[in-house]
Amino acid sequence: MIVLIKKIVLSAPFPTTRITIPIADEPNGADVANGVRLGARDVIGIDEDQHLVAVINRELKNREDRSKHRDTLRRFYASENRYQQLLQYARLPMAIIHESMFVLVNDAFSDLFEIDKEEAEALPIVDILDKDAQAKYKEILNNFSNSPD
Repeated sequence: MIVLIKKIVLSAPFPTTRITIPIADEPNGADVANGVRLGARDVIGIDEDQHLVAVINRELKNREDRSKHRDTLRRFYASENRYQQLLQYARLPMAIIHESMFVLVNDAFSDLFEIDKEEAEALPIVDILDKDAQAKYKEILNNFSNSPD
């Protein structure tokens, strides 16, 4: 059993991260509560080899999940940064619209429609359209919302 535990610990990602799992002779509820209160992940009885293996596997899975989460966040923020740069430095007028409201516009868009960038954000689309275009836009929007997926 010791060999299996050593293999798991040695193959653990992020070996600098320390996890405390106290081993007690016969842990009772108070021992477990005190151990967890002091920062332990679990308290294991000295003869509970299978419990120890399960706890180590759980912690390895938690580390893997945290690593994946950090990687996903890193990729999300990198994507968000690319998106912001694309919008900011685009020469063509661009606007991000959500539920018929401008959420973000770039400088080229605000120059084209002669509106302040901050003013354009949170402005309904229909406010920049003339009367004929407003009717056509509403018709297109109704057809789009009534069409099946």
